[in-house]
Amino acid sequence: MFDRFGRVVLRLRFVFVAAWLVAAALFGVLAPSLSQVGSADETSFLPRDAESLAAREVIARAFPNDSAPTTALIVFSRASGLTDADRAAIEGLRSYMEGSGHPEAVERYVTAEGSPSLASMFRSADGVVELATVDISTPAFLPRTNESVDAIRAHLDGSGVLPAGLTAQVTGQAGIGRDYLQAIRDGTDRTTMVTILLVILVLLLIYRAPLAALAPLMTIGSAFLVSRGVLGFLAQQGWQLSSVLDSFIVVLVFGVGTDYTIFFISRFREELGRNDHEDAVRVTVSRISAVITASAATVIVGLTSMVAARFGMIQTTGPALALTVFITLMAGLTLTPSLLAIFGRKLFWPLHEKTRTASEAEQGFWAALARRITARPGAVAGLVLLFLIVPALALPQLKQNFDVLNELPSGAESRLGFETLSQHLAEGQLMPLTVLVQVPGAPAATFTSEGGLADVAALEKVISSLPNVQTVRSVVDPLGEGKVSDLLRPSVQLTDTAAAFRKPPNTDINVQLSDASLSGLQKTVGYIGDLESAFPSLPASSLSAAKADLGVLEAGLVEARKQALVPNQLDAIAAQLRAAAATPSTGDVAAGLAALKSYLDDLGAADPAVKSVASYQAAENAVAALSTSTNAAAFVQLLGSVVDLSNWFKAQPAAFYFSPPSATPTPEAVAAQQAMAAARGRLPGELDQLAGTFDASQLYATPDLTSAYVSADGTVARLYVTTVTNPYDTKSFETVRDLRALLATNPGGFGSAGGTAGGAATDATTAGTATDGAAGTATDGAAGTATDGAAGTAADATASDRQVAAAAAKEYVGGATAEFTDVQDTISADFLRVAAITIVGILIVLILLLRALVAPVYLVLTVLLSYAMSLSLSALILQHLFGEPGINYFIPLMVFVLLVALGSDYNIFLMSRVREESSVRELRSGIRIASARTGTVITSAGLILAGTFGALVTSPLQLLFQVGLTVALGVLIDTFVVRSLLVPAVTAFIGERAWWPFHRRGA
Repeated sequence: MFDRFGRVVLRLRFVFVAAWLVAAALFGVLAPSLSQVGSADETSFLPRDAESLAAREVIARAFPNDSAPTTALIVFSRASGLTDADRAAIEGLRSYMEGSGHPEAVERYVTAEGSPSLASMFRSADGVVELATVDISTPAFLPRTNESVDAIRAHLDGSGVLPAGLTAQVTGQAGIGRDYLQAIRDGTDRTTMVTILLVILVLLLIYRAPLAALAPLMTIGSAFLVSRGVLGFLAQQGWQLSSVLDSFIVVLVFGVGTDYTIFFISRFREELGRNDHEDAVRVTVSRISAVITASAATVIVGLTSMVAARFGMIQTTGPALALTVFITLMAGLTLTPSLLAIFGRKLFWPLHEKTRTASEAEQGFWAALARRITARPGAVAGLVLLFLIVPALALPQLKQNFDVLNELPSGAESRLGFETLSQHLAEGQLMPLTVLVQVPGAPAATFTSEGGLADVAALEKVISSLPNVQTVRSVVDPLGEGKVSDLLRPSVQLTDTAAAFRKPPNTDINVQLSDASLSGLQKTVGYIGDLESAFPSLPASSLSAAKADLGVLEAGLVEARKQALVPNQLDAIAAQLRAAAATPSTGDVAAGLAALKSYLDDLGAADPAVKSVASYQAAENAVAALSTSTNAAAFVQLLGSVVDLSNWFKAQPAAFYFSPPSATPTPEAVAAQQAMAAARGRLPGELDQLAGTFDASQLYATPDLTSAYVSADGTVARLYVTTVTNPYDTKSFETVRDLRALLATNPGGFGSAGGTAGGAATDATTAGTATDGAAGTATDGAAGTATDGAAGTAADATASDRQVAAAAAKEYVGGATAEFTDVQDTISADFLRVAAITIVGILIVLILLLRALVAPVYLVLTVLLSYAMSLSLSALILQHLFGEPGINYFIPLMVFVLLVALGSDYNIFLMSRVREESSVRELRSGIRIASARTGTVITSAGLILAGTFGALVTSPLQLLFQVGLTVALGVLIDTFVVRSLLVPAVTAFIGERAWWPFHRRGA
């Protein structure tokens, strides 16, 4: 068959060359890159039945506002401790994140200031670090997400955005994904450059002929561009492929493609010693095509076996690389022989006259080595086996590592941000776990009645007892204190609010009338109203008195804010000036100008920054001019400058309140102040009286707090679990497994009559002190408490309400760590399945090629030994020499397939030549001649393949570095130990039985 194919190649050699070059150009220009259309998110490849994906779906339905596809985490820090200005700047970024000019994919900006219930999660105890999250509408690694991360980083680096000395680092899933993808791109570019230079250098050293180096480069270059383009288009059409494939395509195509072309060129050079160049091409194609087809078949079978994996990244990577090898094979079978036919003997210019002859078969290093091996094959085989087995015994010391952060370059911003975070907060704070409890069809008060809250507290307690759990936050413990929070105790909250009203008012009017003061007061009003609804038996007199006085304070504060807001005052002055212009004044103009001058002077003293504003200066100048003479131009200037000054104040980020010291308050204002002061004086006693109607065991979750931890329909509750170790640490994965095993027992008794429905909170040990965020501060003339939380439900729901749940509870563990745990478990389960299919597939190819049963078995065993040794050596080097925590989880499976397939590649080339040579002579003589004739070419091919994979060690990404190191070691072991020593020795030792049950001479 291949003899006929050789004639076709000779006849159509120019057509093949033109077709490949045109295809390479088109795919190179038009096809998208896998770095653009591929996915670098391992979790996106999880099987659909993974629990973490189910948890993600539950979160999306139950908490739609908190189910952003990905989140960026900004780590703010100052070594000397964050200042008030720093915290104001952090909150001030909201205008950029949620304003009109924010990055397109940004949905929400969450800070400790804006969400007090998260303050303990977002702020370090030492005050050095504060976190903020940015919800992004597209998943990590996608272009829109990466563009948003880049835009946020660029904005934070902008001049004047942050106070001097405040550092901001963007990390989290979105930041890590951006840096990971950039590392892949950098690694691919670097690997491609190193690989091309290495192949050129090795080919020139081997052949010392430019055309002999050009032919392989044209072949592998065309194969690379076509295969990369085909995969790019397939990914664009919806085939989910990993972005990491780009780097693997480079080394695989350049590695195996160079091998195939070297096999052709070496045999062609040998045949030129016996034939003219066209006959040499035909014979070379007929002899080598079958060998490289079988070699490629082993690699394709091995890679295709990965389709049996359940993990999508493995499932698609194998077939994609198999397609790459097939395209490379097609280029090797058609383009390389065509180039040989075109160049002829000139291929080896200027040394084309030096072609190998048959008489050289018994000469050289490889011939001498083969003679020594075949002289004592048993001893050689024993020593080599010992050499391979002893290092492999260290394999149990191998540790797998899943730390994506450790994969990143040391200077990546997301990695630096995590390092900053881990020095001041729990490492698991980067991405906490989410525990979900779902009770389908349950009453709305399942988790928020007093009994339901007690059940949540019981669940939190058992979760907290697990190893490696740092904190647990839930509706009953939003601050992660390890106890039922005082935020849920009305007796404590009302007492704290009373104490806040007893404090002297703040003397700063901008604090008295601030948004925070009004918000705190309104939350207090809302809290009292919620308590009235949740506890109908409360004394009406206490409630009505407190509500009335709070109403006085709220109404008075709203009115005071209107009167004291500077733009309102300036607008009133402008209106008076317009009225004066329309109606001749009959009043004391001088007194009016004097009052206006006093107002401006007082305003300048209260806000010195306004003195440098042009409109303020113009207003003062106009007043001065009008004070000396009636001047129409000065009057117009005064009116315009007052309007401009009002607009300037309106444009400022914070409202400015001002009470002119020189102004005399109106009787109405005095009466309002007196009413507010009287109400403020009565409120502490009224609130204390109301607090006395509650005991410490009575719990109530406010609406804000409830909405953060319980779904709107009341059927899903969530808890946040922070691990001691970072989210990608194997200990964190064990925590996920421990959580799942624990939740399988339904420790809270949700959805069953066995729960503590209707029970009280817990014993006295659950009592605590007032916590941060529980109560706000008093304001001048209007004080309130900012109780944390958001959607409450009736605290007096009955036990029967909870027991009518029709379905049993379902528990889930979600979050990034849970997803990566599922990735690890899925890949571990895939290993044996894929390994078995790979071995069987390659064994079948070897049996068909060698037409024997014994030889294929020991050939496969030799490459398995080579794999074990290379993996063991790689682990020892990485863990003990480089100090890495372990090898990447992806490596054992990926390297197994590559090394077993590529190792069999060289065995096929050697053993097919052994069978060819021994068909006309004694077996050991055939081994010696085959080893002599293939030694240089296989060694050259092995060095190039090892070099191309070794080029991956230049990548900044640890995954590529480790794959490159391990495969390069394995290929070198295959080349210099297995192929050169072990296979010839074992074959010579076994003898004719190697070809059982078929006789070699029958071939």
